[in-house]
Amino acid sequence: MKVSGSWSIQNFLDIDDSFEFGIFPFPNQTGDSKLIFEPNITVMTSKDTEHQEEVNQVLDLLTSDKDLAVEILDYTKTASMLKDVTPTFPNPSQEDIDTYASAGNIVDVTLGNNQLVWGGFQEENAKDIAAWLQGDMSFEDCLKASDDKVGTSSAN
Repeated sequence: MKVSGSWSIQNFLDIDDSFEFGIFPFPNQTGDSKLIFEPNITVMTSKDTEHQEEVNQVLDLLTSDKDLAVEILDYTKTASMLKDVTPTFPNPSQEDIDTYASAGNIVDVTLGNNQLVWGGFQEENAKDIAAWLQGDMSFEDCLKASDDKVGTSSAN
């Protein structure tokens, strides 16, 4: 189970292109958590560049060439923000994503995430999960530690 960190599936599929996995929202107390949608790439240019025309051409290419977009997506094993662009690699979690999307159970956190509160609670849980994965903590103790932190979460 991959709880946090890079959400790229490229690492898994590069090791084993038939690796099967799914996706689900990080559970919350009320049982109504949603998958988190967050675009994870930003391209910027310096306002002082001497080559603004060339930079604009590259940006135009990246945002308009759908064939190039599919090539990039198939290599990086990601999804596109461009309309009508669908990667061709098999994504083992796509069925799960489609199920959550059709049920309206995806939250867009492009401008901020109010579903998962990282300050303290999530960071501490990530440490405990790592301790469990490394054999330094039992699974039961890991779950109890998470439950014990709920009252101190900044989500309350």
